[in-house]
Amino acid sequence: MSTFLRANHDIDHTSPTEDPKVTLMSRAAIVVAASHDGPTKLVRKAADRIPDLLRKAGVVQDVVVCFDSKANLRNVYTELYTKRRKKNSVFTFGFFAAHGSEKGLHERSGRLLLELQTCRQFDKAVLVLCSCLKTGKFPEKVIELHIEGRRCVRAVIGYEEKMGVVNPSFFNRFDPGYPKAFGEVIECHVSALLAGKSVVETVEAIRKEWYQLLTYRHLSQRSRLVCSYNAGKIRSWGEPKAKIP
Repeated sequence: MSTFLRANHDIDHTSPTEDPKVTLMSRAAIVVAASHDGPTKLVRKAADRIPDLLRKAGVVQDVVVCFDSKANLRNVYTELYTKRRKKNSVFTFGFFAAHGSEKGLHERSGRLLLELQTCRQFDKAVLVLCSCLKTGKFPEKVIELHIEGRRCVRAVIGYEEKMGVVNPSFFNRFDPGYPKAFGEVIECHVSALLAGKSVVETVEAIRKEWYQLLTYRHLSQRSRLVCSYNAGKIRSWGEPKAKIP
């Protein structure tokens, strides 16, 4: 556990709705993405449109954005905790794009970016993790989190083992149209949910988008393998019928 989290380990995590003085709650979402290396640059660029998708859909009243230098554990935790406790917000959705492991999501340096303590700040949420989730131990632990009988995360959408991404420099030479199409697949991780689809329906929609990319006429064999791989690795953990509240 990091020094920052040790210092905050004893913070009261009970839901703000338990305070009888709180009468008005606002739903919020958080979007976190960083560009650590070649492959993550492509996902990071695709994440640019996600905050606007959330705002236009009107399912949340506030969207917290943590891109690039702001995509770190201290900032993400502080944003979630402060808005939840001080501004009567409940976080019902989260989108994260970063390197992953069995312990959580990481910055390129290896420092944690998203772990269980931070996930306790969500309230019956759906999380989308565009990350390599290995054996899936992290999302399995996330969906088991409860605070005072409140389920923190109802479901997680992500990639078992690895999420394949081809280095953008490759596209400049061989697949110039692929980055835009790739971005549309990333957007589908959110747009399908915003259209009212359940988690399991969203996973199927994403899988179809990956397979649809295979029909792209100028797609190289290398990129085809990545699309096919991702279509097989996208899955969900938790409640299959969960939707963004």
